[in-house]
Amino acid sequence: MRIYLIGYMGSGKTSVGCALAKRLQLPFFDLDSRITANVGRSIADIFSHDGEDYFRQQESRALEEIIETSSACVLATGGGTPCFGQNLSRMHASGLTFYLSCSVSTLQSRLTDDASQRPILGLEGFNLEEHLSNRIAFYSQAQHIISNDGTIEQAVEQIVLLYEAPRPSA
Repeated sequence: MRIYLIGYMGSGKTSVGCALAKRLQLPFFDLDSRITANVGRSIADIFSHDGEDYFRQQESRALEEIIETSSACVLATGGGTPCFGQNLSRMHASGLTFYLSCSVSTLQSRLTDDASQRPILGLEGFNLEEHLSNRIAFYSQAQHIISNDGTIEQAVEQIVLLYEAPRPSA
């Protein structure tokens, strides 16, 4: 079973994903890392030289690669992954989606020292609350919503309980 972690940048997708994969003994993938490996450049460089449309094409391609090559894994998606194209429906059709939800204050504190790694934070006029509110409609379509204002371990425990819960047969 594939487990997809979605949520805003700084919500802990990679940190929780690594710990969750270890706990469940599943392979872990980070979609942004897959994109940088495929393209051979950083996310910031891709955005600045090729633009968001090209990045989103690469993102969808990398997601499809993981779906095609791994039947069981934990995947930390990018913050915008579920908001573009058919990515969210692909994830729903091929695994379980978990939205790691965080308060604005938690996100701000986690992102404070991370602007150089996240191109959007440096854009003039960028407003985190407004940007987050535009994405919540997509995030809230996840099959499960996990509060991640606490520790990594707390989020992992919530996900494991839901993952191991009996599912109705089709």
